[in-house]
Amino acid sequence: MPITDPCCNAPDRVALRRDHFAPRALTDFALFAAPVDLTEEAFRGLRDAGVIALKIFTTAAPPNREREFAGLAWPDADAQMTVLRLAARTGLIVFVHAEDEAMVAAATRRATYLDPSDARTHGAARPPEAEAAAVASLLTMNMVAGARLHIAHVTSRLTVDVLRRFRGSSDFSAETCPHYLSFTEDDVARAGVCARINPPIRGAADRAALWDALADGTLSHVTTDHAAFAPEEKAAREGDFLQAPPVIRGWKRWCP
Repeated sequence: MPITDPCCNAPDRVALRRDHFAPRALTDFALFAAPVDLTEEAFRGLRDAGVIALKIFTTAAPPNREREFAGLAWPDADAQMTVLRLAARTGLIVFVHAEDEAMVAAATRRATYLDPSDARTHGAARPPEAEAAAVASLLTMNMVAGARLHIAHVTSRLTVDVLRRFRGSSDFSAETCPHYLSFTEDDVARAGVCARINPPIRGAADRAALWDALADGTLSHVTTDHAAFAPEEKAAREGDFLQAPPVIRGWKRWCP
C-alpha cells in the first residue's frame, strides 16, 4: 500500500520500493500507488512503473499526515469520479477506503462530547452509515465510469445491503478483514485502544452480516489491513479512542 512518508505516488517512488524489496522478498508481492495527479498521463506512468492498483480514501488526510496521504485523500465526489474514469481508461484497479467525509466530520464533532475512553465513542465518530453512503456513491459513479472497483474492509450490515442492491451494476468487488469477522465492539471495550482501527469494529449483528455476505459471495475476499505504528505511539494514547493510532497491535500479544 502507498502510505509512507512521502507517499508512493510517482513512478520513481514505485521503482524505489520495487528495487528495495525485490532482492529480499521471500514471496511474491505487488505494489499499489496513490494517484496524486488526476491526468491520464500520470495514471499511465504509474501503470507502466508496474503497480497493479491504485488506492484512494474518500476521507480527508489525517492532521499532520499530509505527506503520507498526498494522492490518497480524495473527499470530493467529482475527484473520485475522475479517478474512476482514468482508471477505466488505463486498466488499473481502484481500491477504496470508503467513508463519507462530511458524515465522518460531523459525527466526530459530536463524539467529542462523549467519553473518549469508551470504545463506543469511536464507533459513534465513524458510524456505519458513513461507510454505506460512500460505497453507494462510488457504485453509482462506477455505473458510468466503468472501472474495476474494489471496496476495502467492509464492516457493517448496512454496507452489505448496499453491495447486494448494486450487484451486477458494474465491475466491482468487496472485502472484509479477520478482525471484523472475529470480534465485536464489546471485545474492543475489553481490549482498549490497542484494538482501535479504522473503520471501527462494530456489533454482533454486523459481524453476522459479514459472515453471511461471505457465504453468498457478496464479499469475495478476506484480507489483512496493515498500518505501521510503533507500540509507543499506540500506548501514548491509551484511554483515548478518538486520538489513538488506528492499528491493531497484535491482538493476543497486546490485548487482554
